[in-house]
Amino acid sequence: MTEQKNQQQIQQQAALNKLKTLIKAQKNEALSVDAFMRFALYDPDFGYYTSKEHIFGVEGDFITAPEISQLFGETLSLWVAHCWQLMDEPEHFTLVELGAGQGTLMSDMLRSLEKTLPQLYKQMTVLIVDPSLKLQEKQREKLDNHKDKITWFTNVKELPALKNAVLIANEVLDALPLKQYVRTEEGFKEKLIKLDNKEQLSFSQSSKLSDLSHLHIEADETTVEWDKSLEDFLDILKEKMQKGYMLFIDYGDLGFADTLQALHKHKSVDILTSVGRADLTMHVNFKQVRQHLGAQTSYNEMRHFLAEFAIGIRAAQLVKQNPLAEADITWQLNKLLSPTEMGTLFKVLMYKTKELPETIGFSHANI
Repeated sequence: MTEQKNQQQIQQQAALNKLKTLIKAQKNEALSVDAFMRFALYDPDFGYYTSKEHIFGVEGDFITAPEISQLFGETLSLWVAHCWQLMDEPEHFTLVELGAGQGTLMSDMLRSLEKTLPQLYKQMTVLIVDPSLKLQEKQREKLDNHKDKITWFTNVKELPALKNAVLIANEVLDALPLKQYVRTEEGFKEKLIKLDNKEQLSFSQSSKLSDLSHLHIEADETTVEWDKSLEDFLDILKEKMQKGYMLFIDYGDLGFADTLQALHKHKSVDILTSVGRADLTMHVNFKQVRQHLGAQTSYNEMRHFLAEFAIGIRAAQLVKQNPLAEADITWQLNKLLSPTEMGTLFKVLMYKTKELPETIGFSHANI
C-alpha cells in the first residue's frame, strides 16, 4: 500500500510539473479554465480519462445512473423503442451513444431491446463515440455479444449523417471543458490559472473584458461557465442529426453559477492540487443549452421523465422475479427518482428534428 501511495505521489508531481511547464510557455503565463480542464482530463500522459483506471463505480470516483441500476438502461430502451415507433418503424435505424463509459448503459438497452423488440434489434445499427481508447476497450468487452452491430468513433465529427436515428448522451455535457467568466464592476473578465510566487497553482483574472452579449445572463449571476466549443459541439450534433431525436441527461441547473468541482473517491477535493487524479465537471446550464439548440427541444427533471416510462412498474417486476433483491431494488429506484438524490439534480433535455412529434416524458416540464 505504501509503495502504491508513493507511486501515486510521483505520478501526481509529474503531472503538476508538466502543467507548470505548459503554463510558463503561455504568452501571459496563464491558462484558461477550459485549457486546464483539457489537460487534467485528456492529457495523453496524465489525463484523468486517458490514464486512470477504476473511474466508475464503488472503486472509482463517481457512480453514474447506469452503474446504479439496470432500471435506468431498460427504461431508456423504452424511450428508444418509442422514438422508433414515432418514426413509423423504419427498416434502417441507428442508435448512437456519446461517452459510453464502461458500456453498461448500452448493454442494458441492447439486452432489453433484443428481448422485447427483436425486429428492431435485428435491423438496428449502433454507433458509440468515446475519446478514451481505454474506455473503448472496456466497452468492447462488455458489449462482445453485440459486437457485429457496433462501430466505434473517437470524435463526433467522425459520425456519418444520421437519419432515422436516436442519440443518447448521459453525463457528457458536464465533462466538456468550458471557460469561466467572473462579474466585476467593469464587466465580465475571464478566470485564469497562473503560478504564484511560490510556484503554486492559483486562480487569477484577465485584465481584459469579455464580450458575453450573446448569452442570456441574469443580473444576479456572477459567474458564467460557457465556451464556443460547447456551441460548436451542439451545432455538429444538430448538423449530423438529419432525422431523429437526441437525449441529453446530466446534472445541471437553469442558469449560470460557479459549479466547477473535482471528485475523487466520491468526495469533493481541491481542484488545483488534484490534477489528473480527480474528475473535473461543471453543472450544465440547461436553459442556455436549450436556447442554443432552438425551439425543437423539451426539458424535464429526470425523476419525471423516468416515471413517465413506468420505471416503477419495471422495478416491481424485478422484485417479483427476485424477492430477495427487494431492498436493493428499492434503494436503486430511490437513488434515481428521489428529489434529494438524482431525481431532481439530474435533468433531461430532448432535441428533435422538425418533422417528428414530441415524445413521452416531458409532461411535467417546468420551463
